[in-house]
Amino acid sequence: MIQGQQNWSYSHTEHAWPIVHAFIDRDPHLNTHAVLKQKLQTIQNVECNNHLRGGIVNLYNMFDTSWMISMHSADYRYAVVWFDGAWPATEDFNLLLADEIDSYNEQDPEWMVAGQIQVDRKGIYPYFNRSFVIVNLAKWVEHQVGPLWEPARHPNFMPDESGRKWEDSAYYLAPADGKWKKEEEYQYINQDVWATSWIQYSLLRNLKVWGISDALMDTVTLIKPWLGADELERGLSGEFHDPSEVSFQGKKLLDSMNIPSSPIYFCNTEPSAPTTSGLLENTVFDQYVGPTAGFKLLYYAYKYGVNPGFTRFVWFDFDEDSVKFKRDTLKMWDGEDYPGWVEQWCENNPDVNKDLLGLTKERWPSIVDQFGGQQSWQNFWTQISFCDHTVVQADLIQDQEQLFAKLQNLRTFFWGSNIYSYIIPKILSKPFVLERSFMNLIERIQKTNNDSWYSGTDVNDADLMCPARVIGSATNNLIAGLEE
Repeated sequence: MIQGQQNWSYSHTEHAWPIVHAFIDRDPHLNTHAVLKQKLQTIQNVECNNHLRGGIVNLYNMFDTSWMISMHSADYRYAVVWFDGAWPATEDFNLLLADEIDSYNEQDPEWMVAGQIQVDRKGIYPYFNRSFVIVNLAKWVEHQVGPLWEPARHPNFMPDESGRKWEDSAYYLAPADGKWKKEEEYQYINQDVWATSWIQYSLLRNLKVWGISDALMDTVTLIKPWLGADELERGLSGEFHDPSEVSFQGKKLLDSMNIPSSPIYFCNTEPSAPTTSGLLENTVFDQYVGPTAGFKLLYYAYKYGVNPGFTRFVWFDFDEDSVKFKRDTLKMWDGEDYPGWVEQWCENNPDVNKDLLGLTKERWPSIVDQFGGQQSWQNFWTQISFCDHTVVQADLIQDQEQLFAKLQNLRTFFWGSNIYSYIIPKILSKPFVLERSFMNLIERIQKTNNDSWYSGTDVNDADLMCPARVIGSATNNLIAGLEE
């Protein structure tokens, strides 16, 4: 239950990691492009959920700094504050961030704030670029830093001379004697960027301000949404746009959204042994339904049970090549040497997207282990081969009719994967399309049997494992999961 005004919220993830990440949900910088702002925050949320380690703080009042005191009291040592349009590109970011902070501390531990420092050649006073800012929480508390502004005192500084730059960013600023310039020559653009005033604050107190290295920035996606904001908003809405107006990484983002190329998921990119429910083990569903990707649906069947000759499987995918691969695999593969089978199939079908082919050889031994070893897997595959299989090309979001025409009214286990929280449909779909489609799906599953179950994410990325009849919302299902 939530009442009253909330300035920030915190989500705990793990004890060991000393870094907490904060997101300025109501940063007014993109208020003139509200649709763009929402879409970028949606992408940022998905990418950060996929790649970040550490606790999460959502800032609803960007001028309230009480959260930093609380995070320091909770034994976090550092905070990373993210701006709209920036997110980690890979999980490598986490360890490189830790290495970056260690390098600061080894060279000069008396620092309070770090960020992508912009030092403009035209005489504009240094400011932080709108990517992310790192705060040393212990030093911030020690110096009893006040609000996010500082009186108009701009001390002189000495930028680094190491040549380590990333898009004109300095690797550090050190305090220097004297004034920076005569007051009438000051140029103060972008001084309202969150924490930029702490550059002045640090220099006035003889503290070095660190920049961000090339190595760390190379693991970050930085869209720069202020460049060509109108065109970026149109592109992320699936409308005609001019990609030459947006940043380089903005164009890459638009290409990935509007020209998607679906690889065949020979194996699941995440572990093929998902969390299961002890309530369902060996209860034997009459019908298993799910995407063609990898072995996850088969693992559910392995845990919950099959009745060879009677259990039905209905597989679906919007991608024609994925459908063909699953059909051929079910008809012709003997259950042994899966990497060899996949390679041979790709040779026979040279035009398919085989970007994930290399993952097959890497993942196959662990998949066999998840099914209890080679003999257990072979026995299970034999049982599967005696079941009835239907593979249908269908778009679960846009066209459920084709899929449900193949289903029977039986006790069903429906695995929806992350289809309703996947980034591309979330960004390109019109308002409420996903919500309506999800609830329509749940209603259809409910009609197959009163004890039919749904596993997968809802529109809000809540991971569900529960009877379809208990799901009453497309977005508010945090307490519905019954997995163990």
